[in-house]
Amino acid sequence: MAKKSNGKPTSKSKRIEQEQVVGPINFELDASAETSNFESTISAVFGVPGVGKSKLAEELGFALQEKYKLNNSGTYFLQCEWINHNWRIRKDMIGTWPTFREFVDKAEGNPEFVNTVKMWVIDTIDSLVPKGISTICHDLQVEELKEATIRVNDGWSAEGWQELRKELRYQILRLASLGPGVLILSHERYRDVRHQGMKVQKATMDLSNSIYNAIGNDCSMVLHMRLRDGEDKNGARCLASLGSVDEDAKDNLGKIGPRYPRGIIPFTTEEEGVRKLMECFDQPIKKVKKVKKKSKKSIK
Repeated sequence: MAKKSNGKPTSKSKRIEQEQVVGPINFELDASAETSNFESTISAVFGVPGVGKSKLAEELGFALQEKYKLNNSGTYFLQCEWINHNWRIRKDMIGTWPTFREFVDKAEGNPEFVNTVKMWVIDTIDSLVPKGISTICHDLQVEELKEATIRVNDGWSAEGWQELRKELRYQILRLASLGPGVLILSHERYRDVRHQGMKVQKATMDLSNSIYNAIGNDCSMVLHMRLRDGEDKNGARCLASLGSVDEDAKDNLGKIGPRYPRGIIPFTTEEEGVRKLMECFDQPIKKVKKVKKKSKKSIK
């Protein structure tokens, strides 16, 4: 069990305390309308450094600003690592895990600010996770961070990773519950997966398997931003949605597949990529009418 450090509540005790709040009970009689826009989802975009993930999120902010007639960019960055690009983004630097937790706490208490945001951007999740490891280790009174990441079979280390997964999901879901969606950015890594009985290498977010599974299962879709075959990164690229082949992510909501073969959106500029992505969600999917077949009764 996590202990208190210097008399302050640990991340675990603080999360458990906040989970004891009784929420409103509505007793809805009619089914709630399902969201149909990209900015109301929890989604992830991953790719190699420099491919344009943050730039895509910046362009998304401009598109949302225009769509909702906002005074500022429609995205808000939780910036987890320093960037040297001259981008026009609204951001808070998330240098530590307690800062991340405090940001969500204060956002919950500031609805006027939240109303100016249409999508939170965590840039990048793989820079945020080590900050969480540091805090969890501090809570568990583990001094050697290197040991905590290697000795995964020890009891305290297993508890630490479990707490990190729970805490990470908890904070992301709290952000999503404020109204806007959450866009998670990550670098990429390759790992071995089994597909149709064979071991193959697959590009995924640059996270440990357990954290990747926890994040992937909460995402409406995971998009791989990559170069199109043989193309330069300043030219043709694509957003490839991971569907049923990816066992760690949900289906892509059926939004991209009907419009783009194999769920791959080609684009040249980030602005074009954002426009095509949003159009997939803004177009209603035609529902196919189910025709009931009349059963023929045999005449004796």
